[in-house]
Amino acid sequence: MLPCVVSGDNVNVGWSRNGVPVRPDGRNVLMSSDGSLILNNVQPADEGTYTCNAYTGIYSVSATAEVKVTKDTQPGLDVPPECVDQPELANCELIVYARLCSNSYYSSFCCASCTRHSHKNDRFGQRG
Repeated sequence: MLPCVVSGDNVNVGWSRNGVPVRPDGRNVLMSSDGSLILNNVQPADEGTYTCNAYTGIYSVSATAEVKVTKDTQPGLDVPPECVDQPELANCELIVYARLCSNSYYSSFCCASCTRHSHKNDRFGQRG
């Protein structure tokens, strides 16, 4: 969901992706009553810059969000949706390789990678 909450009288809300208007189709693309855009069954083709335009007869404002679609490299693992990597803050591949996932500071930037790594170790077992 891409939020676009507006208030006021006679406010119209429209969405575009990469400058092209987005039309709700009632199934995969929905617009909620508050103006937020809901994307279901997201595919790589849905990537792009989404812009919410709110306007009245005289005034208009807009906000943009970049949508990137990432493929789950190991389906079936239980990684909570709020558990995401932050590649702009840390090299998660290196953190996993250096076995720093047990460090709360480093793992906070690489939640998904560290979670997938711990599941992989649990699945194959560790012999000692």
